[in-house]
Amino acid sequence: MTRVRLFQKILEYPNKKSLNSPWYPVKTRKEPVAKEKPVLKELLDLKEKTSWSWERMCREFHRVMGEEGPSHTTLHRYATGKVQRRNALTERYVWEAINKVTVELVQKDLLESESQRKGAEHDLRQVEMRFRRLVENSKDIIFRLRLFPKRGFEYISPAVTDIFGYTPAEIYAEPDLSLRIIHPDDRELFKPYFRGEGPSDPLILRGVHKDGSSIWVEESVVPIQDEEGNVVALEGISRDVTERLRAEREFRELQDRFRNLVENTNDILWEIDPEGTYTYVSPNVQEVLGYNPQEVIGKTPFEFMPDVEVERVSQIFTQIVHDKRSFTSLQHKAVCKDGSVLLLECSGRPIPDGNGSFRGYRGIDRDITKRGDV
Repeated sequence: MTRVRLFQKILEYPNKKSLNSPWYPVKTRKEPVAKEKPVLKELLDLKEKTSWSWERMCREFHRVMGEEGPSHTTLHRYATGKVQRRNALTERYVWEAINKVTVELVQKDLLESESQRKGAEHDLRQVEMRFRRLVENSKDIIFRLRLFPKRGFEYISPAVTDIFGYTPAEIYAEPDLSLRIIHPDDRELFKPYFRGEGPSDPLILRGVHKDGSSIWVEESVVPIQDEEGNVVALEGISRDVTERLRAEREFRELQDRFRNLVENTNDILWEIDPEGTYTYVSPNVQEVLGYNPQEVIGKTPFEFMPDVEVERVSQIFTQIVHDKRSFTSLQHKAVCKDGSVLLLECSGRPIPDGNGSFRGYRGIDRDITKRGDV
């Protein structure tokens, strides 16, 4: 090459680091190629996931491939590196078999998951139906009262119609009914629940029926709080206790009348168990015999009789108890605490329990000393 020609080439390529420089050709950078997962590792991973034996693994491979392949012994040796020379046909066979088995397993898991999901949904629907029947057939009101952002019932059971006279639709349509159905004089008792400060025990207060009448309800309320501790709702049960309170009041009145009768009578009222031991005796036993009730309870009537009277009365009373029959005007003598002797007239009848079994006797003793001959 002449000097002129060489100089021209230098002018054409003033920068010998140019990409087109014939003296410094560009070396293209090769991108790293992802290494495929070794087939042997895939084989071991599949065995670990399925917990199959090598015999089972071999059978599954033969099944999905539709042809005979390597034996389970060969698979085991191949997977554990005990085969000195790798076999390309064996590796390709294993690759294809692993892929097919994996697809089948994934499909099976999906089917099982879908079946389990449908089963869980069915069970949940059954539980919801049973719960709804339980709530809607309950005689008590079951409710959820939302406090924020606007007060109103989110749910109230149909029993509200029987107790307050309002339908659930009317309750939902008028949020103010949550307080209006409570008697004005008792609303302050309910308001602490709005602050999460209500009593944990059931609260009895008056309610207002749709017709304006007053009823008594027992409220069991649980405040529902958000993540910040604010009371956002109330869940609870309301029970009509009007009849229960009326019955309790009548029972107390009856007890008072009976107590007044017992305390003001001159007779002794008593109860004995099947063994003839006093379990109750009225307070006026002290006026008649001089003993206070605690000195009498736990003893038998025969312990307050003269010795000569015990044999006679016990024979009569034994036959009465055997027949479990009532008796009247059984006269016997009794020894007072001061040693004096009185003539008492005794009447009684059997006490049955809830099952009709004999539980003892209940009766009355009357002092007839003045009209009898001691």
